Amino acid sequence: MSYRWGVDLHAAILFYALVIVMAGILVGKNFVFVATLATGIMIASLGYLQRGNIIPANRYWVSAMWGIPEISAAVIIFFVIATITWLSNHEMEKSLTRLRRSEAELKEERDLLEIKVDQRTKELKETQAEKMTQLYRFAEFGRISSGLFHDLINPLNAVSLNLGKTDGPAEETKQYVANAVRAAKKLEDLVAAVRKQLAREETKALFLLEQEIQHVIEVLAHKAQKANVELRFAPRSDIQMFGDAIKFNQIVLNLVANGIDACTPPTAELVPVSLADRWVQISLVEEPEIIIMIVEDNGVGIPEHHMSKIFEPFFTTKINGQGIGIGLSMAKRIVEKDFGGAIIAKSEAGRGSSFKVSLPMRKQVTEYAA
Repeated sequence: MSYRWGVDLHAAILFYALVIVMAGILVGKNFVFVATLATGIMIASLGYLQRGNIIPANRYWVSAMWGIPEISAAVIIFFVIATITWLSNHEMEKSLTRLRRSEAELKEERDLLEIKVDQRTKELKETQAEKMTQLYRFAEFGRISSGLFHDLINPLNAVSLNLGKTDGPAEETKQYVANAVRAAKKLEDLVAAVRKQLAREETKALFLLEQEIQHVIEVLAHKAQKANVELRFAPRSDIQMFGDAIKFNQIVLNLVANGIDACTPPTAELVPVSLADRWVQISLVEEPEIIIMIVEDNGVGIPEHHMSKIFEPFFTTKINGQGIGIGLSMAKRIVEKDFGGAIIAKSEAGRGSSFKVSLPMRKQVTEYAA
């Protein structure tokens, strides 16, 4: 059309635009500039030749009105351009839809991966904490058994000395034997409890809280006596709970042992009270649907900036290797996971600490009755 009727023919110019658009769609975005440059060179060259009448052009259409053929050609060209534009936009929308879908799927996979990583990390932490808890139980068994061995050896030594005497009083010997038997029974009970803990045996039943607390006091009596710490407890023989007595024993044991340690700081500068007035007190309160146990001491206390971290595994405020930071985290896990309760700590540096354990009661008793 440009060659025959002139480069400025309207239909030809529209076709040039169509060629440039199709070049960009079918070949690539960079090829648009190549097609535009080639079109420009062709129009310039052909226009120069036609202007010099080297290539004559039939320009009758310049003064003639458009007829049906010209209008039809223009409409067809517009329709082709519209169709090409629609196809281009349609493909772009499809590509964008696929891209958004892929992005959503990628985001979903990333979220799932993050969840799996978090779950796996949590599982690894729990596994690590469980292994450290077992080691902690061995260490506690070693520390506690030393006191029981002390209670066992003293009466046995006395019995041995009295047996070497022909004139020793029989009643005194009987008393020493009874003390030795009682100490041996304590040691036997402790070994059985530790064996169950290490074997993860769970026995849920109604148990007396006073009995478990008294057992802990007996086990820690030597430790407290050695540290010159008084263990105070007002018995409440009527309070019962449904659950694992051994795990409740672990809660009390950890809290009371920590209280004794808090009253026996490694340096004299940290002693908050006189050596003659150090104590750890256990209290029980029964409410309609909850049992509250409070373990408090007048030890060195916990600094305020440490309060938010005391229940984290492996965090400890004890120095000189006295603690590994497992006791409180284990107690918190037992309170929340096994008893569905809560534990709250309050402390003031130099004034002592208080741990309040709240355990739901009615639900457990209902389960037992059912």
